Amino acid sequence: MELAFVGRLLAACVVIGLVLAAVQLVARRLLRVRLEGGGGRLVTLLETTYLPGAASVHVVRVADRYYVIGRGGGEIAPLCEIPADRVAAHMAATASEVGPLRALSRRLRHRSG
Repeated sequence: MELAFVGRLLAACVVIGLVLAAVQLVARRLLRVRLEGGGGRLVTLLETTYLPGAASVHVVRVADRYYVIGRGGGEIAPLCEIPADRVAAHMAATASEVGPLRALSRRLRHRSG
């Protein structure tokens, strides 16, 4: 009798765990779509270069425009806008220089970040 009760209790715990996991998965997907604006990110960090003195330079895509921004001394400042065709040419050249696996790794890192 006690073994049957323990078995049912264990089965109930497994079912509850599966339901909670499904709810969490659905919530994450809904939140991701909501944050990314329906599947595509509006703002993407493409590249970062760190400079001495805790400064850095970032290339950022906002919608279909590309910007270079600088960060240092606790402040962020826009430096310039880059034409989209120049960015595409650079990314194509960089992909061929670093090899397909590294380029894929970069793309995946930027998609998830």
